[in-house]
Amino acid sequence: MTQQVINIKGLEHPEASPIACRIGPLLVSGAINGKDPVSGKMPDGVEEQSRNAFANMKRVLEEAGMTLDDVAKITIYVKSDKDRQVPLKYWAEYFPDPKRRPARRTFEAPIHAGIVQVEIIAYKA
Repeated sequence: MTQQVINIKGLEHPEASPIACRIGPLLVSGAINGKDPVSGKMPDGVEEQSRNAFANMKRVLEEAGMTLDDVAKITIYVKSDKDRQVPLKYWAEYFPDPKRRPARRTFEAPIHAGIVQVEIIAYKA
């Protein structure tokens, strides 16, 4: 199977690590953060970072030739448990049908860049 490295301008990881990798029907991402896709800068607030992280997730999927319907699992990382509800609002917005939502895990983690990050596993046959 052919490996497709996914890199998005403005969302590059340090040390030349791709933001995601697709091998055949499987896509696995690294941390997708809440950088502003135009300026490449990290907003200060959890609301803006959450909005951007989900928009950036969609960009990664599109670059890989996938859609939100292909997401099997999303992991949401928040720097503080007090920020947990904000990205969950966007999860419900991006995946509005409770019968078609991917598995989800949200937890507090020592994030290096920003307040919110997401990781996804997607599959497209």
